[in-house]
Amino acid sequence: MSMRSLALATTSLVALGLAVSPASAGMMGEVSLGYGHSWLNQEGSEGGESSYDIDNEYPSILGAGRVNLPYSNTVNIQLDAVGRASLDDSIFGGKNEEVTDTSHFALGGHINYRDDQGLLGVFAGVGRLHDFFGAPVFMAGFEGQYFCEQWTLSAQAGYMDSDLSFLMSNAGYLRAGATYYSSKKLKFTGELAYIDGELGIYSSDFDVEQWAWTLGAHYWFGVTIPVSGFVEYRGRTVDLTVGDFNGDLDEHTVNAGVTFHFGGDGFIDADRNGASADLPDLDWYRVFPGSP
Repeated sequence: MSMRSLALATTSLVALGLAVSPASAGMMGEVSLGYGHSWLNQEGSEGGESSYDIDNEYPSILGAGRVNLPYSNTVNIQLDAVGRASLDDSIFGGKNEEVTDTSHFALGGHINYRDDQGLLGVFAGVGRLHDFFGAPVFMAGFEGQYFCEQWTLSAQAGYMDSDLSFLMSNAGYLRAGATYYSSKKLKFTGELAYIDGELGIYSSDFDVEQWAWTLGAHYWFGVTIPVSGFVEYRGRTVDLTVGDFNGDLDEHTVNAGVTFHFGGDGFIDADRNGASADLPDLDWYRVFPGSP
């Protein structure tokens, strides 16, 4: 996904958010924009001997939008869009402008039942990763949240697939998270996920396991200025094996940015009565940071 495409998508989401005013019968939405910086290390070995060792870092810009459309007092429909565009031509430092190894874009939808205790629902999404080769990706699953005073506990179980052999495919995942509301203007988030799937390359099927985690802090600036700021750390570790070959990828990312809220009196109201679910991280599909 190019920076131009991301700018167009987020501009459309801002327009959608402006149309979703607090007076619109429970409809709420948000649009986020941010900057991220990632550090990664990838190693491979076969028969006990090292075959490659790659260290790199790269910057990127982020964009996301979510809107909640109440169908009834308890049934809600949520629409999502999320994207990221690399600020480097390639995380390997190449000069080919067609290669943006860390860019992606996805659209998704959620249908859930929600009351004062929490929510239960299903979701599905499609997207495209502009890796060394661009390819579509697919995701679907179940999700739930439990509201407990100043805590919200969440869980999601889903299936991920792609039609490119260099991306994660035929994968299942589990993610569990917690949000603590210190006040209606300050919240802290944490999440842990496990992903298991396949990577079919060179006529071989790699078994792939991933662990991913996120920690974040969010501050709401005020009611008259419905904007919040966020800073978050995302990490993941990947292990892939086939025969005597073993590969490892470790990636660490720090993101910071702002979120424009359309409806809601602080985080608790916006999260529990508005757009509160999200899609899995599209970086989970990327086992190799580019062509291996």
